[in-house]
Amino acid sequence: MTEYEIHPAASLFPMMTANEMAELKADIEKHGQQESIILYENKIIDGRNRYQICKELRREPMCVEVDETDTAFDPVAFVLSMNLHRRHLTVSQRSMIAAKAKKIYADQAKQRQHEGQQHGRDKQAGALVENLPPTKTGKARDIVGAALKVSGKSVDHATAVIKSGSPELVAAVDNGKVSVSKAAAITKLPVDARNEAVDICQHRNRLMYNQAVRHLGRFQTIILGLATEPIGVRIDKALVKKLVKELKSHIKAACPQVRPMDLRP
Repeated sequence: MTEYEIHPAASLFPMMTANEMAELKADIEKHGQQESIILYENKIIDGRNRYQICKELRREPMCVEVDETDTAFDPVAFVLSMNLHRRHLTVSQRSMIAAKAKKIYADQAKQRQHEGQQHGRDKQAGALVENLPPTKTGKARDIVGAALKVSGKSVDHATAVIKSGSPELVAAVDNGKVSVSKAAAITKLPVDARNEAVDICQHRNRLMYNQAVRHLGRFQTIILGLATEPIGVRIDKALVKKLVKELKSHIKAACPQVRPMDLRP
C-alpha cells in the first residue's frame, strides 16, 4: 500500500484512544473506509487514525488531495475546523493544541521572513502569526487561545509543558490525564522528581473520576426511582432541579477535568 508522511499540522490533535480506534477499525473492517483521508503536499493533514487502521487491515487508503495552488489555504486553520467539532476535549487539551498551533504559525512566519530577507524583500514587522487574519491584533498566544476558547495563561502553561516537559508529561496532558496547570508546575521540579509527580497526578485523577461516577450513579438511581412511581403521582420538579444542581457540584468538585456528559455510570 502507498506510504504517506504526516503533515505537522495534523499532529495538533491527539490520536484516538485505544477503545475509539477499536470501534473505528471494526466499522472500517465491516463497512469499508467511508471518509477519505485528506492530503496536502502529499502528506496526511486529516485522517491519521483512518490511515493507521488501513495499514493494519492491509487496505489501500482512499485519499483526496487539497489544491496546492490555493495560496489562501491554511493547514492549521483547516485541521482545527475539521477536528474541534469531532472531539470532546478538556481545557487542558485545547490549551496544548493552541500552543502547538502558535509554534507552527511562528515557525512559518520566521521562515517566510527569512526567505524575504534572502530575496531582498522588506520585513513584515509584527507578523508573529502571519497566517491569521491581518485585522486581528494582540499577542499570538491570545489569538490562538481565542480560537481554541482557552485563556492566554493556559496557552503559556501548555507552551512551558511542550518546551520543558518530558514526553510522558506531554502525553499525560494530551490524553487528559493531567491538567496543563499542574503539568506546568511539574516542569519546574527537579528532573528526578517529575515522573513521580506525574504518577501522583494521574492516580489522583483516576480516584476523582471514580468518585464522580459514583455520584452520577446515585443520581441515576434516584431519578429511576421517581420514574417508577405509579401514574398520577406528582414528581416534585423543585426536587429534581435540586438533585441536578447537587450532581453538578459533586462532579465539579470531584473531577473538574471531566464534563458530566462524558461520564458513564
